[in-house]
Amino acid sequence: MQDAIRQEALNWLKEANYDLARARRSLADGDYALSAFMSQQAIEKAFKALIIALKRKVPPRTHDLVSLYQEINELITLPKELH
Repeated sequence: MQDAIRQEALNWLKEANYDLARARRSLADGDYALSAFMSQQAIEKAFKALIIALKRKVPPRTHDLVSLYQEINELITLPKELH
């Protein structure tokens, strides 16, 4: 069970990294709308990976970054400028 949880979290994190790379490429190409969308996707997937890894639970089926962050805010510290 522990290995399955770890692998699922790693899968979400891997996808988050792919989306971040897409966001960076889009930004460099001047496609700001796609860059913003891919950035949101990367953050969402990273938060879901953290929920799985740190809380050992299935993440909520939502795209709302605020509600996903609220699931883990007591377990992680973000820089103040990101609050």
